[in-house]
Amino acid sequence: MNKLLTTISILLTTLLLATSCTKEQSRCTNCPDEEGSQAKDYIVFKSNIRLSDKEVRSTDGRFDVSDQIGVYARGAEERNNLHYHAIPGGHIAIFHPTTMSDRIYPSTVRELDFYAYAPYRTAVQKGIIHLNLIKEPVDLLWAHHREVAPRVDKKEYTLLFGHVLSRIVFTMQGLPAGVTLRSMKLQGMVVEGDFDVLTGELRTPYSSKETLPLTVGTDQRSASSLILPKEIVNAQLQLTLSNGRTYTKPIKQLDIVSNKIYYYNITLDGQQGDISIDLLNGQIIDWEDDGTISNIVVTPTETPKPDPKPAGENLYDVNLTQTARALPLQDDFAKGGKAYDPFSLPVWLNKALVGTRDFQKRSFGDVHYAQASAFKSADPVNKCVLVTPRLRMTAGSSHTVELTYSSGHTNGATLSVQQLDKDGALVKTLEVINDTTSPSGYGNQHYKKSYTITASAEAGYIALLYEASQEPLHTTTYQVENLTVK
Repeated sequence: MNKLLTTISILLTTLLLATSCTKEQSRCTNCPDEEGSQAKDYIVFKSNIRLSDKEVRSTDGRFDVSDQIGVYARGAEERNNLHYHAIPGGHIAIFHPTTMSDRIYPSTVRELDFYAYAPYRTAVQKGIIHLNLIKEPVDLLWAHHREVAPRVDKKEYTLLFGHVLSRIVFTMQGLPAGVTLRSMKLQGMVVEGDFDVLTGELRTPYSSKETLPLTVGTDQRSASSLILPKEIVNAQLQLTLSNGRTYTKPIKQLDIVSNKIYYYNITLDGQQGDISIDLLNGQIIDWEDDGTISNIVVTPTETPKPDPKPAGENLYDVNLTQTARALPLQDDFAKGGKAYDPFSLPVWLNKALVGTRDFQKRSFGDVHYAQASAFKSADPVNKCVLVTPRLRMTAGSSHTVELTYSSGHTNGATLSVQQLDKDGALVKTLEVINDTTSPSGYGNQHYKKSYTITASAEAGYIALLYEASQEPLHTTTYQVENLTVK
């Protein structure tokens, strides 16, 4: 009888323990799952973020998110939109699964891919997040981590988030005493898009254009808004001052890329009774603020200095007198010089813009490449550019730019692919590559990119701009294996 009572008591205790681990309580580290495994056996994610009340902020101020993220996993099994939350503790936030069903367990498959976004949404269909900047102006963040040859004993992975969207900031110059900015808006803007969590691609198939309101800053001289990273065409900026006067100015064309903040000055001409927008001398910087309006105000008395030169000028001082080469451009990178010397091909430009680093000639086996890296650089900032020879084109003609590259130790440095006109001025930024796939080594190699360009004149150039820094540490290595123009 005593044995029976003891057995019943044990069973009741076990049942009570199991039922006490509710979905809400499963955040604890002692609740067993259905298979008896403890919480420590599942995968968690570190994001170099610390907790501040109900918000999670990066230690270097790179981004600002809520304490919940969505995770997609590909590898041993397919897991979709798993709900992870930040656990307080020390200066680093660790993201844990919210329920037992959200857990991912280590695997020995060949590769594991983790895709994450923030803030978390309950309803995401097939990995597509619909964005509407008017109805729901959310600063969407995204991260991708690929683990090659994962180990069962590795249960913590790092996610490096970046901004999917962009931000634009306008600051008033020359306001009369006592006059402030009351409102500002952009008319004729595409405000909807679909973001694919599994590819990192933002698609904007929506043709309707709306009026996008901007938020006036606390200084009452500037206004800002999230915008989609796409070309702005034939928009209008309208602003109203505290004296009741309203001004409208057209914006014919602006190229916008993700994870950037665009600063532009607006000057009020009191004598002419009009405004002017300086779109040529604007400042474009990596988005590394905390996402608040107060931290992105330009001092009204200061005109931002472009870096390195304003659009419309010969950005990199390319040789404008050289004879244009006929297409296709298919130079052999194996002939780019000796290993560890500056990369050099006939008539190509390889130039350090900020700091001392330039593109170096490297090879691995029979693969030859121009390598850009700021690893252990003594310079706080490194910018260098590799520019093709002057290329013969016909205005309005269509050409294809193809880029093959590898990357490693990815932590935020970027490689921008740019089209320059016959005068060396920027025509269009084709893409800003910010690879996050391999933070602790080298992942999949030989990425291939293809871009279609329209020639603006009888000649032009293609440029690769590398940008890196030490504080915060953004030193990703890019290995350019081939660049062709057809």
